[in-house]
Amino acid sequence: MPRPRPPHRPPARRGYRPMTISPLHSSELRRAAQATAGLARHAHAAAEQEQADNVALRESGIDGAALLGVERLEAATAPWHAEAARMDKVAAILRRAGTIHEELEHMVERLRGLGNNSFLLTQLGRSVAALGSALDWHCAREITRLCTPLAAPPLHRLGAMVDLPLDAIHEATLLAAPQWQDLARQYPEARFLEAGPDTVAVAFGDLDSAASVTTFVAGVGSSDTASWPTQLDRGRRIAEATGGAAIAWLGYRAPEGLPEAIATSPARAGAQALQRFQRDLAARNPGQRRVVLGYSYGSVVVGHAAATGLLADATVLMGSPGVPLRHATEFRLRGSGPGSVHALTATGDLIELAATGHGGIHGVDPTAPAFGARVWPTQPGDHSSYWDDPLVLRALRDIAAGEEGQRPSAAPAGHPGSTSPPP
Repeated sequence: MPRPRPPHRPPARRGYRPMTISPLHSSELRRAAQATAGLARHAHAAAEQEQADNVALRESGIDGAALLGVERLEAATAPWHAEAARMDKVAAILRRAGTIHEELEHMVERLRGLGNNSFLLTQLGRSVAALGSALDWHCAREITRLCTPLAAPPLHRLGAMVDLPLDAIHEATLLAAPQWQDLARQYPEARFLEAGPDTVAVAFGDLDSAASVTTFVAGVGSSDTASWPTQLDRGRRIAEATGGAAIAWLGYRAPEGLPEAIATSPARAGAQALQRFQRDLAARNPGQRRVVLGYSYGSVVVGHAAATGLLADATVLMGSPGVPLRHATEFRLRGSGPGSVHALTATGDLIELAATGHGGIHGVDPTAPAFGARVWPTQPGDHSSYWDDPLVLRALRDIAAGEEGQRPSAAPAGHPGSTSPPP
């Protein structure tokens, strides 16, 4: 008699993992909330009993050293009520987290009930897991804020979330800055690393596994949120060109228009924010090659940052109106060393009128031969033509790969679009 055939089970999709939303469980959070609330009740009761005892001692007619001792007891027990109130708040946070975790657990059970290890199910599970990790992090952050005298790092900074996986950082960032969720939905492949009232930093590519990451610093008008899709498109284009990760860093208040672009104060303020961001980036992936690309006024920001120290292996100054350093060897990259400095400006880009090899409003033209940067050829164009120029995209690829000491790939010497002598 033939043996019955086992029921058909569809093969699991490659890379599929069982859904685990968090190391914590709603029941554990509820138990922790109950225990903390119990401690708070005991602390309140102990403080009230101590207060009653102290009142009784005062009313007994003591004086002198004994009265002084009672006053010291009252001073010592005064913080008990404050500590008990803090424990009540911690218990409330744990209860809220437990309630949300319970909802996520129900969601996971419903997804499992579909009985389908499809790509869609995997992606949904990944999103739920990221929400669970973000919830745990927010819970821990709030408890830390309540229980320690030192302020926690600002929520919108990458350095505050260094221990979280990338998906959880994305969820936590958008939970803290929900005004950018519509923008995030337009770029489902992107990961929001930072977000403030008028700033964002958005990563394209796998930031944690890529060999290189290029931080793109935009220029005039880039703080206008209407321009952000354009800036994010450029960040995505950089990631595609380099084969690594790229970050559209819109982390400073850029000048609104050309008249305001004469000022250096936005560049100085932006330089400090950029230095901090690159430190956070280096702390997350110390062995990764880091390139910082300053476009237009963004190159002024990069120049000011490099003047005092910028954690980058290379900088690219593209369509620059000038930089505040006299020579490429003055760039303090990799923390202290010169690193490598690259520049390119297209023939026909009117920005080349803003500076010369001797100086300008913001400093020296970095494509001038005496400046000492590695100058790459471009096709003739205007101030926005770089993003469609195959020579520029090849240059970014070579720089990200660490091949900047070689000739630009497939770029003939003396190309008519070059703004410098043949490399």
